[in-house]
Amino acid sequence: MTIRRRDLRQAETPVGLSIAMPDFESTVEWTYGCLIRPGLVLQPSLQYIIHPKGKTAIPNALAIGINLVINF
Repeated sequence: MTIRRRDLRQAETPVGLSIAMPDFESTVEWTYGCLIRPGLVLQPSLQYIIHPKGKTAIPNALAIGINLVINF
C-alpha cells in the first residue's frame, strides 16, 4: 500500500479547511563530553537545523548550547 502526500494532507486537515503540509525538518548535532574532574562533565553542543518547522521560508538555524553534568 502506498501512501501519497495528498492523502496525508486530507487525513490531517479538518473538513472544509485547506492548509499547507510541511516539507521536512532535519537536525545535525555535534556534542562532546569534557571530563573536568571525576563526577563533573562539561558537554558543549552544536546543532544545525535545516528547514525549521518544515518551512523553506524560514532560514536554517544554528543552535549552540552547553550542559553541565554532575554525578554524585
